[in-house]
Amino acid sequence: MKEKESGWMSKKEEQQLLQQIHLAYNDVVKTSPEFAQLLLDAYQSIEKGESYQIICTRIGYTCAKYALNHYSELTENVANCIQLIEKIDRTYRGWATII
Repeated sequence: MKEKESGWMSKKEEQQLLQQIHLAYNDVVKTSPEFAQLLLDAYQSIEKGESYQIICTRIGYTCAKYALNHYSELTENVANCIQLIEKIDRTYRGWATII
């Protein structure tokens, strides 16, 4: 049976986003407390039921800026998380301009 879609991503993909945020948070919690707090706030907001598309749009720029400023020290988990957030951000912004 096909999993019901919610918005642009399935529930399974939403869980993947939460997992990526969790892994990235664990990598930066000691080295970059401000960025870790951003990820924690995003995670908690998604868990409370807020739209993950809007959250990704809200934090996408900050994540991209973090990636540029810390390029040499990005872990694989952080890079994967930022890529997923930026992908959702671009997709949501694209749909928002059509509507």
